[in-house]
Amino acid sequence: MIEEGNFEIAGKTYDRKICPSDWRFSATIVGLYRYFKTMGISFSKDKAYLYYNYNSVNNEADDIYAEFLEKYLWQIV
Repeated sequence: MIEEGNFEIAGKTYDRKICPSDWRFSATIVGLYRYFKTMGISFSKDKAYLYYNYNSVNNEADDIYAEFLEKYLWQIV
């Protein structure tokens, strides 16, 4: 499940929180974690949740996502 709100974690504010309520959201967390980590995008995680800002994954971030695909696919090939 994705929650909208203002979540302050370690002095930073995020506007989305994902809970692994089923396998789809668990897979989403794994994918976003790899995306954020590879691209150096600010996020936070704890035992159950991933926190991020929507503008990191909205349609305006398409160029960044394309760059991620190039970087990540070369790592796993």
